[in-house]
Amino acid sequence: MAQPQDLSVARAVFTAALLRAEPGAPEISRDNATLFARSILRTCNICTAFNIKVAKSFIISYILGSSLRTSALSKYLLTLSKSFAPRDAETRVDTTMPGDENEGLGKIVDGKVQQPPEPAFKRLHLLYLVHDVLMHYHSHRLSSGVQGSSEAIEQLRPDVSKLCELAVCGCGGDTRTTSTYQPVLELLGFWEKSGLFSTSSTDQMRNAVRSADAKDWDTVLDKVARDNENGQKVLDDDATKWILPTHHGVPSDPTAPWHELPAANGLYLKRTKGYPLLAGALPPRGFPVSSGGQEVDPQLKKDISALYEDVLRCFDKYTSAEEVQDVDALGNIVWKDPERPTTNYWGFTLDGIDKRKELAAHFSRNTVGYNGYGQIDQSRHQLDDAVERARAFAAERGRGMGRGMSRGRGVAGGGGFRGGRPGRW
Repeated sequence: MAQPQDLSVARAVFTAALLRAEPGAPEISRDNATLFARSILRTCNICTAFNIKVAKSFIISYILGSSLRTSALSKYLLTLSKSFAPRDAETRVDTTMPGDENEGLGKIVDGKVQQPPEPAFKRLHLLYLVHDVLMHYHSHRLSSGVQGSSEAIEQLRPDVSKLCELAVCGCGGDTRTTSTYQPVLELLGFWEKSGLFSTSSTDQMRNAVRSADAKDWDTVLDKVARDNENGQKVLDDDATKWILPTHHGVPSDPTAPWHELPAANGLYLKRTKGYPLLAGALPPRGFPVSSGGQEVDPQLKKDISALYEDVLRCFDKYTSAEEVQDVDALGNIVWKDPERPTTNYWGFTLDGIDKRKELAAHFSRNTVGYNGYGQIDQSRHQLDDAVERARAFAAERGRGMGRGMSRGRGVAGGGGFRGGRPGRW
């Protein structure tokens, strides 16, 4: 089962927030961020005290101290809860297949493949994790003599209410999921009694939960989406959106290796020093951006906005003929709207081909070469680790394919990308 697109995006944004270096916040490695994301999925499938403790310990140690990470976690958990849509309980799932939705599952019990819990219980398990985190954090503050609600709890509170609504929502009146209703009400009562949330806040949550229990899944999703839109008006700060980064690097990971740097670094290297590229000439954080840290100029802002609008249109089911004026010799659509750029999939324009050829010839004549730059020094241990990661990745992909499927573009025999030669990957 493929991940919903919004869940994949939310997980990528969440991982990027974890990897971003912040003053005063503990550093998180890419491997630990991946393991933590998997621990959340495992808890949704198998809600044991141990699984909750593993995820909770990471959240308390690495996330709650950072406003950015706490906000990213809250949004990811909400998106994850929404991804657990109701399904037919009579349909069996092959949990032995690799995939995030099968994390922690796949065992054979009494001759049958272990099945995932009902989606409503997955959402409830996610709420249990949030409950443990909030109560641990709240109790620690009280024992330390700190009064009042913390910033971390206030950041999580709006989405906690939505998680409660999603947890009690069944499948169009399916009575099998109503057993999640009472546990959620018990959590609300406990939060009110312990002082985690005020009486007015818990009353609002309780009313929202009662309302969600009587509605179908799509109606609750629409209500949660509207609440999100109303709560996000302040988050889109136009003053900082148009500030250029200082380097062509990975914003969330300044220690990213050369092969994870944006492609712009390779293009710049080719233009200034020549081809083939030498990885040792790439600076650790990527090349600096001219005018980095400053606001973009109006023309670039216009181009970015046009590209963003064009990307959104890629999700349209069709192109309306009423919007098209002509098609040029390069195959680009000439739009009736003068604000829409006439570019193809790669961003090329018919008028820009000659310009690009002139620039390519100019850069080719003026490259300075790679004198003074050596090969990247990698130990045998690092190389072996990279090879093992690649083999593990290839093996995992292979297990997810059927026996009759080719492993590449090759013909009979599934010989991979080399035209069907057996044994070559």
